[in-house]
Amino acid sequence: MSHTRLLFSCVPLLLTLVFTMPSQASNSRSSNDLIAHFSSNGNLRLLKSTENCPITKDITPTSSALVVNDLALLEEPFELTRTLSTIITSTSAPDTTTSELLATMIDSFGESTQKKGKVFLDKDVRIEKDLFAPLLAQQLKPVGLFNRFDLADKDGAHCGEYRIVYARRFGSPFNIIFEAVYPNPSPEIGLAGCTNVANFWASLPSLSNDEQIEKLEDFYFNGIVHNDEKLTPVITAANFANFTGQVRTNTFVDNPWQLREFKVKVDSENKAVFNPVSVKDSPLAELYDKELTADEPLTLRRKGNRFRARFIDTFTPNLFAPEASNIDDEFELINSISLNNQNKFNDVQSSANNSDNPTSKASQDFKNRIVKQTGFDADLVLDRAGTQTCGGCHKFSSGKVVSFGKDGVRGGGDDILWPQDAGFVHITRNGSLSQALTEFFLPMREIVLKQFVCDPLVNLEKK
Repeated sequence: MSHTRLLFSCVPLLLTLVFTMPSQASNSRSSNDLIAHFSSNGNLRLLKSTENCPITKDITPTSSALVVNDLALLEEPFELTRTLSTIITSTSAPDTTTSELLATMIDSFGESTQKKGKVFLDKDVRIEKDLFAPLLAQQLKPVGLFNRFDLADKDGAHCGEYRIVYARRFGSPFNIIFEAVYPNPSPEIGLAGCTNVANFWASLPSLSNDEQIEKLEDFYFNGIVHNDEKLTPVITAANFANFTGQVRTNTFVDNPWQLREFKVKVDSENKAVFNPVSVKDSPLAELYDKELTADEPLTLRRKGNRFRARFIDTFTPNLFAPEASNIDDEFELINSISLNNQNKFNDVQSSANNSDNPTSKASQDFKNRIVKQTGFDADLVLDRAGTQTCGGCHKFSSGKVVSFGKDGVRGGGDDILWPQDAGFVHITRNGSLSQALTEFFLPMREIVLKQFVCDPLVNLEKK
């Protein structure tokens, strides 16, 4: 859907520049997490030391150390109302009902604008607004738990994200993903303070299915003691608040398929609410458009000019950091691409069609500027940027060329394509996983987890 979004209230030339990946205060993948560190050091393969590391012997990309997607095991202990109730009781507004909290998310789909800083962004009014919270809560079932230790801050500011994905089993798709940023139990010792969190996940595959679920249930809702260290529960309002984690929706009740993001807060009426926020690493698509003329709002012109300049001098180097590290292997390159967009440029919704696709939105003038100032193929640059957005990751980037490979020629036979989603999602309502997860992202997370639990600081010391 096209709309005005901002209202006022050949060695490529760029490889000669210094490649940096600046840190940012966002909840998306950043330059300071473990996966970025492994990627930037070209160290994506397991060291031989893990072969003699007993705790990792049962870890595989689809083992319970990284993902649990057995629907029958998940349904009762991880039911949505329990997650909502646990969040509510950890706020200063414990009298909020689960239906009231969920209704605040539903009601946000009826809003036509959303304040972001000093401006208001337009957003689509969608028929999701008419859903009935108590019925939706019954329809949404847990389909997956995900260990994102790979997102842990390499300096130990936090220990990554631990997620629950809920999906409507029948009818129009509606998915909610709770993405809790987990606090470091011992921040005074840096990343080493996360050791028992990583070890807990690594220990799960050696247990029976019932034992795994029992331990995960306690970890998520009650907290546990592992190796004599107390680990607080994953599900608590603080882990979904500002500067921590987030709750995302991925819905197709209305068209197009769209993703949004929320934080948990207590409002002025002392009720716990889902507060809509910007969607990380998903720049406002209009900022890729032509150099805006004088009849456009001044705020939009200024933001667009700043974004396009930053895209060329900072975001493009981020996107092509793999080449700067001499990475040309398909697996390594896919796992090394990162935009690290600044939140001030992010949109408040991300659609999984071409309305938010950078390659479709960018004007020819801007594409010419990319080529002139960087030496890169403009569509290649923009297609890489699209992979990092919510809409691109979930749909429009699937199968797009993200590297011309060793021969450096589009269509020359060495092209590297972005992996496939599972139909706008990466885990389906039946628990099936996408090609992107099983062949690329989960194997990378396996590498990070195994290496850390076997030798927690070895890779960080090699920096």
